[in-house]
Amino acid sequence: MSVSLAGIAVPFAGGFVLGEFLPDAMLPNPDKRFVASLFLGTALAISSVKIVAMVIREMNFLRRNVGQVILASAVIDDTIGWIIVAMTFSLATSGVVDVASVAKSVGGTAAFLIFSFTIGRRLVFFVIRWTNDNFAGELPVTSAILVLMIGMALITHMIGVHTVLGAFVAGILIGESPILTREIEDQVRGLTVSLFAPIFFGLSGLNSDLTILANPALVFVTLGLIAIASLGKFGGAYLGGWLGGLDSAERLALACGMNARGSTEIIVASIGLSTGLLSHDLFTMIVAMAVATTMAMPPTLRWSLQRLPLRDDEQQRIAREEFEAKGFVPNLERLLVASDGSSNGAFAVRVAGLIAGGRGMPLTILDISKPGAGAAAEPQIALEQAASEFARGLANTEQGAAPQRSTELDAAITSSAAPPRDAVAKEASKGFDLLIIGLDPAVAPGGGFSKKVTEAALAFEGPIAVVSAALKLRSHSVEQQIVR
Repeated sequence: MSVSLAGIAVPFAGGFVLGEFLPDAMLPNPDKRFVASLFLGTALAISSVKIVAMVIREMNFLRRNVGQVILASAVIDDTIGWIIVAMTFSLATSGVVDVASVAKSVGGTAAFLIFSFTIGRRLVFFVIRWTNDNFAGELPVTSAILVLMIGMALITHMIGVHTVLGAFVAGILIGESPILTREIEDQVRGLTVSLFAPIFFGLSGLNSDLTILANPALVFVTLGLIAIASLGKFGGAYLGGWLGGLDSAERLALACGMNARGSTEIIVASIGLSTGLLSHDLFTMIVAMAVATTMAMPPTLRWSLQRLPLRDDEQQRIAREEFEAKGFVPNLERLLVASDGSSNGAFAVRVAGLIAGGRGMPLTILDISKPGAGAAAEPQIALEQAASEFARGLANTEQGAAPQRSTELDAAITSSAAPPRDAVAKEASKGFDLLIIGLDPAVAPGGGFSKKVTEAALAFEGPIAVVSAALKLRSHSVEQQIVR
């Protein structure tokens, strides 16, 4: 927070002051100089989270402490920046700058953000899950994501702020959805990179005219923009790192890593151009600034990272994460449990809950107990026990302290009176990575799996785990009891 706020405040103040002293000839509407100065300050202050994340990932620095601080600060930068842009846009469209106009912009933006990150979060998760579970394939989910993005953009438009804020918040909520598999994420990214991004940058290029840089006066202003943006962001981020307790090498890497604008500044400048607050000359100069700072960021960050040694705790954490990434469980995204309310079923639910809870994976429990068997409540009881065990495990890991992560399991219970094979086949079509079978009996009297377990397993194409809470084996007249 200290890095982001200081890194925004310093270049924002410099850009605002520059806007206040620009000649009237450089502004399309000198009467709106105050709002134009706000736009100019915002354009110089925001970092591009996409460029920052891409660079530190390619440098294999994402899992380092400073790398994570850089990325988190860039995300906060983006969020604060779009809020400022939304309110500035509202001021520009209202035509006046007064207390009522500012209060309406701030109030509308605050109400939208509060609703989005509370009730709206659950609604987005529900829509994506419902679409995934009721339509075949992954394309309907991609369509639902686009509808959510457009819908939230229209909501922000109706409350008087810019549509980009609604689309940005939609992206955050959609990215947090537990149903967002790698395949769906790749489809959305492919659509963005292959369609939306080229159209946007093509239109931005048509609005730019680099021939203006033949004018020495405009070159001087452009260099001033680059200097204010670079030195302001560098100095502000360095100051924020100092306030946050980082050492000099970490502050240097942090300041270099935050100094990239990329597409974010072009989007802000495009909004200013479309609202008549920025002239084509100013738009071109901001684009030149964005290109210059983005090109300067990777080499300066690489130079600063060479001065930052790898700490022992970082090395241990990175080694542990690399080891876990090669395992089976970390690559799972969604679990399905087939339970019949027996002890096997209850234990299967508890095992699945412990696996899913630690990684935030969505869990679906398929209750295939016979109607009237009195076992309908067993999956819910087992699920509550799994959540309790998960919470105790977190507390023990943190030496008795209150768990810092959520102990709620993202679980849904569905019932089916169909045979195990038909019930599992129908539910499995919604997309799951692992089936955990908890049916009784698990083993046939003559050996091997029981008919119920076999039928359930045949209906699932992925990996399968069979759970038995109490399995008796006979070998050389010796009875062995295996429990859990």
